[in-house]
Amino acid sequence: MTALSTCVRLVVCGCALGCSRSFASLPRPVFFDTSGLPGNCTSTVAIDARGDIWTEGGCEASSSGVVHRGRLTDSQRKAFQTALEAVERVPDGPMGGLPACNGQPFEHVSLVRDGTVDRSWYMCTQADGRRQPPFGAVFDAMNAP
Repeated sequence: MTALSTCVRLVVCGCALGCSRSFASLPRPVFFDTSGLPGNCTSTVAIDARGDIWTEGGCEASSSGVVHRGRLTDSQRKAFQTALEAVERVPDGPMGGLPACNGQPFEHVSLVRDGTVDRSWYMCTQADGRRQPPFGAVFDAMNAP
């Protein structure tokens, strides 16, 4: 057995045991919401073009890896699409316009598409933990009947 074939087998076996999906491989468009405290722990929820829900979280350099959490039902997907249309009408919020969150959690919401410009919005999380409208409706759709 050559050194190259040994290396390939190790990579294939290692991948079978531990490789995980990355957000970059999700079918577009993908809606992302990353929230957390600046410089500390963050969590990301993503909903891809098929309606699959993915999460990833971590603190500083650690990560949980991207984990599949399920798929939107037909009614949830319809509510998600309606909410997403409202989000797309909101002007982009550039990073330079990020308000000082004064230690409160932040939100970075983005919509990543193929062939068009990605959209991004930055905001502080509301004191009661709810997301600002219309962004909250996207997550409410995941809990729709």
